Amino acid sequence: MSEQYSNIKCSNCQSLKTRVIHPINSRPSKSGVLFIGWFYLLFQCAFSKSKLICDSCNHEEAYSTVLSWLALFSLFFLIIIIFNSN
Repeated sequence: MSEQYSNIKCSNCQSLKTRVIHPINSRPSKSGVLFIGWFYLLFQCAFSKSKLICDSCNHEEAYSTVLSWLALFSLFFLIIIIFNSN
């Protein structure tokens, strides 16, 4: 089985043999989705960071994706709407 590497260069050694691990790919807790719903998923996406792991030098780096910034903006927008509706 061949591994797929991302097209992102390692900041340590400039190698292209890097893998990206997204925490959103893991299953969310059923109780969180059941009781809080989409707000829980939005909150999880907004504050999670993806990892970039280099297979050449074993350097790990955490970063926020565009999706997490968009989720954070949406979360703040929803909070502003909720508190301004009173």
